[in-house]
Amino acid sequence: MTPLNLDQLHDLDAIAASLNQEFNPNQWPTISDIRFDGDTLSLALNVTSDLKWFEGHFPDNPVLPGVVQVHWAVSLAKKLLVNNADFNQVENLKFKSVVLPETNLTLHYTGLQSGEKIRFSFNASETGEVHSEGRLTFD
Repeated sequence: MTPLNLDQLHDLDAIAASLNQEFNPNQWPTISDIRFDGDTLSLALNVTSDLKWFEGHFPDNPVLPGVVQVHWAVSLAKKLLVNNADFNQVENLKFKSVVLPETNLTLHYTGLQSGEKIRFSFNASETGEVHSEGRLTFD
C-alpha cells in the first residue's frame, strides 16, 4: 500500500478496507471509517474483546496495553503517512485513561501539513475523552 498523498485523497473507504484485509484481526481493531480534514487524519477504530492483547492483561479486568496503542499509532502512520520511514521515537507520551474491550476509538493524526512531528491521540469516539497521546518522529 502506498502512503496517502494528503493533497489527493480520494477513496478512503477503499483504504480502510485494504488495511482491514492486511492486518491480523486478532491483533488489530477494525477500521470502520477514515476522514481527512485540513491537517488531521482520523481513523474510527472498533476495539473488540477478542483481541489477543486483552488475554492476561488483566485476567479479571482486561485493558488494552499502552504499548499496543503506540504500536498501532506508529504502524498506521508508517503505512499511511510516512512511506514506511523508520520510526525514531515517541515524545510526550501520556496515557490518560484505560481502553476497555468493545471500545470505539478515534485515532487522530495532526500536524500533517507542517512536515514536523506527527501528533497522535486515541480518543473515545462518543465522548472525545483522550485515552493516550504523544508525538511521533520518523527518519
